[in-house]
Amino acid sequence: MFSSIPSSEISAVIAIALVLFGYVGYYFSAKNDKGNTENRPTSDVFKMRNMGFLWMGVFPFIIILAWVLLSDFTFADYGIKFTFPMECLYWILGFSAVLIPMNYFNAKSLDNLKIYPQIREKKWNGALQRKEYFTWFLYLLGYEWLFRGVLFFGSRDVMEFWPALVLNTALYSLVHIPKGLKETLASIPLGILLCIIVERTGVFYAAAIIHFTQAASSSYFSLRAHPDMQITK
Repeated sequence: MFSSIPSSEISAVIAIALVLFGYVGYYFSAKNDKGNTENRPTSDVFKMRNMGFLWMGVFPFIIILAWVLLSDFTFADYGIKFTFPMECLYWILGFSAVLIPMNYFNAKSLDNLKIYPQIREKKWNGALQRKEYFTWFLYLLGYEWLFRGVLFFGSRDVMEFWPALVLNTALYSLVHIPKGLKETLASIPLGILLCIIVERTGVFYAAAIIHFTQAASSSYFSLRAHPDMQITK
């Protein structure tokens, strides 16, 4: 029975299952009983990001590795290539030119400062800042690998671009529901644009770099704008 299923359909099933189990595993392993970001201890925020990298990055990578070894698929079929297309650079620079100024002007808003930076320490030394950006990078690398690598390219084998984009964006927006209506709605256009980028470039890591640029610049400007926080040596 299963031997008659096309490998492309198996790949799509694996991709969707990995999103389900990867995100659910992350959500409950990193869940905070206090329920919101401003009440999280620093150690909890770092744990949340590390669990995200583990459940959405490492675990799916191991499963995809096993599938690649057992099938005629390669990592290139999931957006991992040992090349850096020049178009990636254009997208990254273009998005950075929009996202960085936008985060700069949004940093001082009260709604933003209630949430960001996620680390709520009063004093930020160099070590804390490096850990902040490094854990953001790991978390978003795993996050984008799961959604724009595994899910998008895995489903792309069995459906046209637009259905794959709608599926990806729908699931991507659903996982933002715990963050509130504003972030859920904002995730829709971002999800659409990131899917277009990975479709055009054939790699997932442009999306990861863009997402990291957004998060890191938001964190940096929010830290500088927060009246109760200061950067120390």
